[in-house]
Amino acid sequence: MEEDVMDETDSDVKDNGRSSYRMTDETIPMQKLLEQFEKARLQERHLRKKELMKLVETMLPIAV
Repeated sequence: MEEDVMDETDSDVKDNGRSSYRMTDETIPMQKLLEQFEKARLQERHLRKKELMKLVETMLPIAV
């Protein structure tokens, strides 16, 4: 059976006592996913704020 040999780009690089990973092909899609998630989260937040403002505008005349 063939042993798995780790390539130098796959191992973590020690930098001032902290490990940081080199950019690989696998990290780039993860960054894009995180960016898409953040964008979707902000859009959802904006929609919720918009709906809340509509509700406030509807309820405000009743309360006054």
